[in-house]
Amino acid sequence: GDALLALWKVERKELSEAITLAVKCSLNIQKCCDNRDTDVGVNLRVKIGISAGKLSKVVLGDEQSEYFVVIGRAVDEVRLAEGLALANTVILSPNAWEMCDRKNIVTTKIENERAVKVRHPSPNKYSKAIMNCLSTQHSYFSQQHKALLRATRKASSLLPKAALESTLRKYIMDTVLQKIDDDQPLEYLSEMRPATIVFINLQFREDATINQQCISMQDACISIHAFLRKKRGRVNKVFMFDKGCTFLSAFGLPGDKVEDECVHALQSAFKIHSFCSENLIKLRVASVGITTGLVFCGVVGHPLRHEYTEVIGRKVNMAARLMMHYPGVVSCDVDTFRQSQLSSHCFSELPKQSMKGVQNPGPIYQYLGKNREKKLVKPQLSVEREDDYPLLGREQELEAFMKALKQFIKCKGIASNNYQNVVMYEGVFGLGKSKLLAEIVHRSQKNGLSYRVIAFSPTKADVRQPFFSVQTMVAGLLHLHNCKGYAEREKVISSKINDPAQQELLCLLNPLLLVKFPVSQKVSLMSSHAKVDEMKNFIFKIINKEIRTETVMFVIDQAHNIDIASWGFITEMLNKTATFVVMALLPFTIENPPCHLAVDIMQSSQTLHLKLMGLDPSVIPELACSILGVIRIPKELEIFLIERSYGVPYFCEQLLKSLYFSNFIVLEELENDEDEIRHWAFCYKNSTPETKLKCLAITSVRWLYVCTINEGVKLQNIPIPPTLKGMALAKLDNMHPAEQMVVKCAAVIGHTFHVKMLQYILPEGSYRKLKQSLATLLGCGMFECASKQADMWHILTRKNLTFKISSPMLALPPSRKFSCRLNFEESQAVLKCKVMRFCTAFVQETAYELWLKDQKKALHLKCTKFLEERAQKCYSCGGGNFIYAHLAVTIMLNATTKQIMQHMINTHQLSPELRLFLIPALSSQIHDRLWQEVDEGIETFDIDTNVVAKKSSFIDKLDELFGKCEENFCLPSSNCECGEVINSVMSGLARHWMAVGNVEKAVYYLLETAAGALYLSNTFMALSYLIEATSVLKSVKEKNFAFGTDKFEKACLFSLKGEVHFHMGEMSKAQFLLRKALKLLNRRLPQSIFEIPFKYLYEKVKYFIHHKYSSASLFEPYEKRIAYIHEQIRCLSFIWQIYSMKTSPMYIFSSSVAILMERNCAELSQNENKTLYIYILISAHHSLNKNQGFRIFYLYLNFLFIFNRIVKQTNKQLSYTKLNLCHLYMSNFVRLELKISKCYRSHRIAVLLDKPNLDFIVIPILAKSLFLSNRYNESSEMLLCLEELANRNHSTIAKAWFYVDCLDILLQGGFAVKSFEECLDFTDQLQTNPVLMAENTLMLSLYSSLALWFARLKQWEFFNPVFKKVRKLADQANASFSSMNGYIKFLECKVLLLKKAVIENNSNAVDILKKVNKLLDDLKRRCTTSPVYYSRLFHLKAYVYMLLGQKKMGQLFIKKALTICQTHGNKLEESWIMLSKEAWSSESCQLEDLWLQTALTMPSWKMLEGMDMDKLYQTKYILQVPTSEEMD
Repeated sequence: GDALLALWKVERKELSEAITLAVKCSLNIQKCCDNRDTDVGVNLRVKIGISAGKLSKVVLGDEQSEYFVVIGRAVDEVRLAEGLALANTVILSPNAWEMCDRKNIVTTKIENERAVKVRHPSPNKYSKAIMNCLSTQHSYFSQQHKALLRATRKASSLLPKAALESTLRKYIMDTVLQKIDDDQPLEYLSEMRPATIVFINLQFREDATINQQCISMQDACISIHAFLRKKRGRVNKVFMFDKGCTFLSAFGLPGDKVEDECVHALQSAFKIHSFCSENLIKLRVASVGITTGLVFCGVVGHPLRHEYTEVIGRKVNMAARLMMHYPGVVSCDVDTFRQSQLSSHCFSELPKQSMKGVQNPGPIYQYLGKNREKKLVKPQLSVEREDDYPLLGREQELEAFMKALKQFIKCKGIASNNYQNVVMYEGVFGLGKSKLLAEIVHRSQKNGLSYRVIAFSPTKADVRQPFFSVQTMVAGLLHLHNCKGYAEREKVISSKINDPAQQELLCLLNPLLLVKFPVSQKVSLMSSHAKVDEMKNFIFKIINKEIRTETVMFVIDQAHNIDIASWGFITEMLNKTATFVVMALLPFTIENPPCHLAVDIMQSSQTLHLKLMGLDPSVIPELACSILGVIRIPKELEIFLIERSYGVPYFCEQLLKSLYFSNFIVLEELENDEDEIRHWAFCYKNSTPETKLKCLAITSVRWLYVCTINEGVKLQNIPIPPTLKGMALAKLDNMHPAEQMVVKCAAVIGHTFHVKMLQYILPEGSYRKLKQSLATLLGCGMFECASKQADMWHILTRKNLTFKISSPMLALPPSRKFSCRLNFEESQAVLKCKVMRFCTAFVQETAYELWLKDQKKALHLKCTKFLEERAQKCYSCGGGNFIYAHLAVTIMLNATTKQIMQHMINTHQLSPELRLFLIPALSSQIHDRLWQEVDEGIETFDIDTNVVAKKSSFIDKLDELFGKCEENFCLPSSNCECGEVINSVMSGLARHWMAVGNVEKAVYYLLETAAGALYLSNTFMALSYLIEATSVLKSVKEKNFAFGTDKFEKACLFSLKGEVHFHMGEMSKAQFLLRKALKLLNRRLPQSIFEIPFKYLYEKVKYFIHHKYSSASLFEPYEKRIAYIHEQIRCLSFIWQIYSMKTSPMYIFSSSVAILMERNCAELSQNENKTLYIYILISAHHSLNKNQGFRIFYLYLNFLFIFNRIVKQTNKQLSYTKLNLCHLYMSNFVRLELKISKCYRSHRIAVLLDKPNLDFIVIPILAKSLFLSNRYNESSEMLLCLEELANRNHSTIAKAWFYVDCLDILLQGGFAVKSFEECLDFTDQLQTNPVLMAENTLMLSLYSSLALWFARLKQWEFFNPVFKKVRKLADQANASFSSMNGYIKFLECKVLLLKKAVIENNSNAVDILKKVNKLLDDLKRRCTTSPVYYSRLFHLKAYVYMLLGQKKMGQLFIKKALTICQTHGNKLEESWIMLSKEAWSSESCQLEDLWLQTALTMPSWKMLEGMDMDKLYQTKYILQVPTSEEMD
């Protein structure tokens, strides 16, 4: 890979001039190329040798492939001259020095050598011929097109000729020809891929003539080509530049990748070495060097003189060094040794040698071959069962086996044939079939029954050996594998056969069991076919004799390696003997189809054929702990393994090995902790008995281990393990070239891609075949349709669909071309799919890594051009940026940008907000035309200002005004496509610009994606992109990162992160980040309580000045300023809400200041819609602070003034305004009736606008409010509406809220919408879902409901681990309505723990009481924002007093709670309080607890109409006061 042989073909008389020209070229090469730093960090040095003389070109090969090699004295001399050269030197060989024109060259002699070193050319004039050559070179640079023809060989300008092309095609590989014939661009033929390199060197004796060498090389070429072709290897080059003749060959090149390429390379090399050493004439030594690693494969050279070279790279150089430094053997590097996974007996380690250009080569091994002796193989499985690592996730498969076995034994005892005596497990590689069989063997022998189990695993080599499996089965049945020789085997066999008639047939077993019984006369007269039939019948008699006393079970792993003769034997055995067979095999393929006998067994009615699927996601964390030997792994690692392993245990194991050996994860000791052990044991409550025993045994160990992720490690960026990459490459290479190109281009786009975008970036030749390629790839499981998946960025929701199928990457047929072509109707149906995705991430990542660096950059840039025109909100949402005026701030309006904007205006693609900000930068003509469009169709809408009535509330007036608007405007109902925009466009642009290297645009789109995710209520997705944006900013900080909007982008980053933490309930973090953002936005909040009054007055004065001088140019908006103002509004909106949730005077005053600052920002923005919304926020602020009458009239007049102008805007803006208003108020009303009416209105508008993400927020609050009002039927119907909406939109968060409300109904309603088991299953399945884990409020409500259920039923073993999670989440809870729902249940759990401690007279009762009182005080402060929960607070507080024996205080608080219930309309809590009051007043006997009686068998909500509602209202969990008997 580091040498180049250049030839000048000249006449003898021109040889002197040619040498001079070669010297001139060599010196120019040294000047241009020597001592040059390359892009890969290597310093390039050049040394050159020149020789002259006669040489011969020898053509080697056969009719399929040909190779040429030049040999002769000139080649030998140039190699010797190059060996004498040092860096930056040119050496002339002795023959060249003799024949050159010495007047033209200045040289220096080399000591003890006839060769000379060239110093420089002579200043004498060159001959006319040389000048002509030099002028030709000069014209190459001055006139490119003419020069290209003159600077190349005459063959380059030949006209097309079929015969000549047919000859030349033999010199190019078949796989390359396929791509060329497919019209693929030559630059796309280059790849970086792992491959196995094989260098074969043949050194001849000194007395070998040229003719003898040519004959030997031809024979070697034919044999090498034949050996390699069988194993998918290729000969790339043949040359004699080094000592002897060298063949450069490789395995795993494009189109030839197979999974066992290292094994194939070693076996082929050993056969080649043996053949050449034994058969080639005049051969002195044959040497082979083999390496495995990443190499370059592709086109190199000048555009008009290039070649397809398979391999360039460090591993290629190392293979050549091994070939020369270890002569006479087949040597290989440590990577080949490991990846072959052959037995260590096949290798011997070679002594280390210093090799030029190879540093730290590692151990070097000699491959000794696999000399198979003819002997009986001991029956054993390839995998042994390990007691410390039980089988996980295969309970159903094991149960099916045990059921079939018991039925077989039962029918055998009564001589019935109504059984299945074959259990066949079929599954792709890595699913754990071998381990499953090992577990079956263990359980069969463990039961204590009289079972004989003969288990074995045939290999690939055994397929070609007839009756090998039969031999192993019979030898295991007769215990022959322990015999030392044939005599001992004969003795054992004879002891089993007592019948003289049968003893005559013992000689039939001679070839099968390797014995030497004398051949009887009866057998000698038989034909070959008759001998085989008689041998089978004889063996069947032996088996029937053995099974009389015990049941015989044959367990065969890798059954696809059974030879055809053995398949026939097994078929007859199953019909003639009562034996039980268990098999495990890989799916058969088109290239390796099953024989008809195997098909008969698979389709037989007596065969139980089970197809293994991937493991359930819930098993993966347990499996990882088992592999690593730890008790816990991080949540991030759990999610990573679930996503990447696809339920395949082998994938999981390889990923963990790669992470561990790369130091991405570490195993740390953990001191023995009883809580940790109990928690771990609880997690395994549903495991096998062996796992439970392991959990109990671990408690005696002082040290436990846990797995942690090293700091700074991003699991998503880890490289694919080589084993998995090889498997993926093997599947890619089995495709048609057009399909390969489609997969590789789709890999650049990402895991999910749009078909139109794929069309855009595909080369022209592949584009024409796209339709058929997509149909084939979809049909064969490489791609799947993603068009119906609306919520595509919910990662685990997507992955869960894949767990129920076998791994698509492994299930693909390994045929050269996919045979699963679809018919016309199926093809047309496939083409309707607009969005597709890869079935496995491994294939996408592997295909992406095949591209070269420059190719990746060019394709990513092409992707950005396609996507940027679509990078805005969808049409139904009004278009524009997700961050207000983001583009207007970050973009610099140069000439190109102006043209783009004018095009967008002409095609109506420009959003309203950008029209406002970008118009001044365009021409005045465009300005006038745009404003004319805005004014068209607008009618004035007069509002009667006399409608103000002092007794009416402000919100009622708003409803009245909006009612009038609805009569005049129609609400839009177009579908929102923002989810697809975020998933396919925004996030894709961020990734593509990052790959291109444009950090500014990458950060821009990362922030837009995060803002869009928040717009669609996907907190987890927003957080992940914000973390990525943060890491990008940190990584470029040292590189003086400073683009024009650095400050604004950072402010957006902080404000978005603050919003994320606000929604997650982490108010302290949110407050810190939002204040930080405001500081960057030049909007400072008061730092202390002393600054608050001054700031308040300052904002008042500012507001007065603005209204008095509103027409001043000082307040005219411009791009940067208006973007800053809107970002300030965003931050202040969350700041005042955070402050309003706190009860200290400082925060109450601070919230008033923040809302005034937000109002002033809205006035400055001159956005009427935004200003109107801010005034409504002010009203809400005063409502939260119980100051309803504060300047309501003044606010209303401002509202009328603004509203009279905003109605001129679009219907959509008006609808959004109303939706925002209703959503704002629905959580803050004191009375539930008013809240329900506003929630219904919000739900109706969300449906009209087709905004399911907003409905996901409204419906749970509406259902909860209806439930609190005892409107059970309506509440249940709304919940079912939420479920249907969540399923239709694939929203995991909405589904979780649905189950939260279902659990609330179970806990407090006395009936069931969904059973508790279904709710628990949902929680177990999605407990590692990253989307849910990011929603603290949601998870608090979910886990607190489960904990409360277990606490009420006194199932404390299940309660403790769940409550541990609740306790952590409660510390981060905020005071919102939804969060309070979970917090109040957490408090009830604490109260029940106090009751348990009181009854048990626990010493910790005092500590628990202190914690409960602290929580009660904290809850009282939180109830200021959600006063409806005051009743539950006082209810629980009354119960605590009753537990302590303070009945007067208890009665006082119970009356208080009852009054609040009646005030708020909380009928649910009222009925519960009445039950508690009755229970506590009854001293003689305890009240009957209907909830405990019906908890496990609650009626469905559909049965409510026929139920006694009074009795249902009393079906509540009664907070019983412990009796004196219980206390004792």
